[in-house]
Amino acid sequence: MWFFANEYLGNGNRALTNSAQIEHKALVLTEEPQDAVFYIGPGWTGGMGSAPVLDASGDRPQQYNGNPIFFDESKVDEVLKRGKMPACVTGQAEVKVEANITLSPKTGKNYSIPPDSNGRPTEQHYYEATLNRLDNVVITYEPCQD
Repeated sequence: MWFFANEYLGNGNRALTNSAQIEHKALVLTEEPQDAVFYIGPGWTGGMGSAPVLDASGDRPQQYNGNPIFFDESKVDEVLKRGKMPACVTGQAEVKVEANITLSPKTGKNYSIPPDSNGRPTEQHYYEATLNRLDNVVITYEPCQD
């Protein structure tokens, strides 16, 4: 059974998540600023950040030009705080974000995969979903059992 956490609305009001809806604005794979609704997977390990933007299956990072997309690492805590993420959940919480973002190409060292033939960390290309404006966050989760 899934439960809904509180929902933060950009106008400062809170709404009941059972009845509130986020208008669907599909993520567009472009480097132009855009309003979009997408899911992030906070707490993931490996790759180029702890919160990939998830594909439609919710099982792996969304790809753009053959590279994974990760949410702006410096803004993950802000998103989780606005969505009222509890300290303890069972399994992986579903974090739905409505925001204005820009996809920016990045390159970084990926320490979660084997090093190159010279023993150096492998460099990986990826895209970062840079947060321009956070409009809404809805977190669906199963609470921890006492």
